[in-house]
Amino acid sequence: MKGFSIAANDWGVHAILYKGFTEADSAAWLAALREAAGTAGKAGRAPGLFADLRDATLSSASLDGLSAQLTRTSMARSAVLLSDPATAKRLRAALDTANAAHAVRILVTDGRDRVSIAAAYSWILNGTEPRAGRATDAHSGEILPFPVPARDSLVTRPPMRAAS
Repeated sequence: MKGFSIAANDWGVHAILYKGFTEADSAAWLAALREAAGTAGKAGRAPGLFADLRDATLSSASLDGLSAQLTRTSMARSAVLLSDPATAKRLRAALDTANAAHAVRILVTDGRDRVSIAAAYSWILNGTEPRAGRATDAHSGEILPFPVPARDSLVTRPPMRAAS
């Protein structure tokens, strides 16, 4: 299996890097990402990019290539999931340099956090700002850590009563 997968559709591009992603895969990934971004989206709607990069380690060249795709003039709102805050800061710095952080949300999370994934898609599809664990709005391009809920803080529902 390749170290990545990319799919283009009506709303944009969905890209995932797997644990098996290596620097040797980087050129092929960036070429496939460029091609998918060029063919994605409906007529009249700029494509977005959802990039789940939590399982891979990215070099500076890979981050630069990703930044180039995120800052394309034809690209709409995009979201990037990362697990490493240092990588997130490097990507944010590249986006700030390109003056394109307004359209990109970088979400830092561990594991398979469905809340982060939902927040990323909500941003891309609806323009809804991701929210951190507290009810505070995100600033443009801000890195948002999504806390992992503790077992004790899970909400339990009362059992349902049978209708009489």
